[in-house]
Amino acid sequence: MLLADKEAVKLRTQLRMLEIRSREMFLYVDNCRAVGTASTVLAGLAFFGLVYTDQDYFKDSHEIAKFCYCLSNTVAMCCGLLVAMACTAITMLGPGLALRGPEGSMNRAVDGMLLEFDQVSVLFHFTVVAFLGVCISYAWLDASVSVYCSTILTVLCLVVQYAVVEQALR
Repeated sequence: MLLADKEAVKLRTQLRMLEIRSREMFLYVDNCRAVGTASTVLAGLAFFGLVYTDQDYFKDSHEIAKFCYCLSNTVAMCCGLLVAMACTAITMLGPGLALRGPEGSMNRAVDGMLLEFDQVSVLFHFTVVAFLGVCISYAWLDASVSVYCSTILTVLCLVVQYAVVEQALR
């Protein structure tokens, strides 16, 4: 009788732990979907930034400004697409491993999703920094109203970049 009670308590505890890990997994899946959506939007904006390089204001700009604009757009677009692809893989493969894997696969899946999401978060921060680089380089193209506007926008973007990097390092 005592052994049966002990086993029942052990099974209830395992079930509660499994429920907690399941909630944790769904939290990571939801967070990953949100980051993937935001990075897809940033990648799309970067793509359209490259499409509009045939405008007159772009053609009349300095070569350094054009190079920085195209480079930062390309980096933002590529990093954004990498984040979107990684988030898709995490949201598809993590729950699949947890549901269909051997015993103990829920813990392995949640721990793996946490590690991958940390790497995706760093890449997403890099995407945001690259997109802010797009804003800074766009400010110095000939589309700018004046040097004062370009300077103000550059300082503002550098402050935001500093905040993003500080957040990423925490």
